[in-house]
Amino acid sequence: SLGGGIFDSIKNFYEKADSMAASQALLLNKELEDRGIVDKITDETGLKVIGKEAVKELKTSARGNADDGVRGIGDGGKNEE
Repeated sequence: SLGGGIFDSIKNFYEKADSMAASQALLLNKELEDRGIVDKITDETGLKVIGKEAVKELKTSARGNADDGVRGIGDGGKNEE
């Protein structure tokens, strides 16, 4: 039927527009996170929302790995050999 085809086309159009808008919102959010304007809630790609708690856990584990026997910025030289 003609009505079903038009309806399906319109529905398809709105689904694509919604998907594009979501992608743009994630990219804008990543830019704002990188600039420190908003709290970080996405993974490193900026394309997946993981939440504040997951971001805190990632930062904590990254710091732990950086201090494992390697002298680096922020460890005050505690790991010098």
